[in-house]
Amino acid sequence: MASTFEFIDDYTAGSDVSVIDFSNVTQAYEHLEIRIAARSTYTGGVSDDCRISFNRSGTLGTWDQQMAIGQYSTDTVAEIFSTYGQVWMPRLAAAGSGVAAGQRGVVIIHVNDYANTSKKASIRWYGGTVEAAQATQSKYISFGGASWSETTAISEIRIQSGSAGLKAGATVAIYGIKSS
Repeated sequence: MASTFEFIDDYTAGSDVSVIDFSNVTQAYEHLEIRIAARSTYTGGVSDDCRISFNRSGTLGTWDQQMAIGQYSTDTVAEIFSTYGQVWMPRLAAAGSGVAAGQRGVVIIHVNDYANTSKKASIRWYGGTVEAAQATQSKYISFGGASWSETTAISEIRIQSGSAGLKAGATVAIYGIKSS
């Protein structure tokens, strides 16, 4: 059975923003794919977390997540139980000293069964950032997954950075996937 992949919505920040929100997400698909290319306004280093949360106007829920991280010459595996209602994902380039102005972090997120209220939604992601001017800490890639504690259909999506806002030019696009 073939799947269809259809554009739903996108947003590009015209100026620095604290978050990027999508509301009234259509329930017409089986799965979602969210693509992010962004830079954080954080100035305390060369990168910052990318975070996602669902249904901000309702219950936050909790997440159980696992990830594998490759950072320059260091690799690690982590398991995080988050009660913040957010999942931490690959790093975004930050606005810190020494990071090229055009550098972005890229994250691709698959949200499985987001509209199915008899199952807990799960996500998987991959992405990272590479800054040629930095020899160490800004070369970062990760992949992972998470399970949400709620069975509520996902109708709102929030994208944000971990320590600051998102720089002008941050782009988020949402696609729907369904079996044909």
